[in-house]
Amino acid sequence: MAWDKDTVIIWLASSTTGALDTGAHTVKVQPIDQSYPTGAIDCSQLSSEYAYKPDSDLDEDTHYDVYVDGSKLKRLIATNSTPMIGV
Repeated sequence: MAWDKDTVIIWLASSTTGALDTGAHTVKVQPIDQSYPTGAIDCSQLSSEYAYKPDSDLDEDTHYDVYVDGSKLKRLIATNSTPMIGV
């Protein structure tokens, strides 16, 4: 099974003001069991929003780190992990 790529939306916002980040960025999701950028999945910016979505479906048993412009930003916890925690 997989997370449908259309259900995963990544919003970027300022950590100080909370305002949406309107700049263009390179966003990737990386399986945590691989070294970046091996296996990274590119994300495309939505045309009408300041948000990104993966270009392909994600494995629901795998945790992913979100990288923005080559720097790790956050972790997506797998929906099917037991228990549902990150490593």
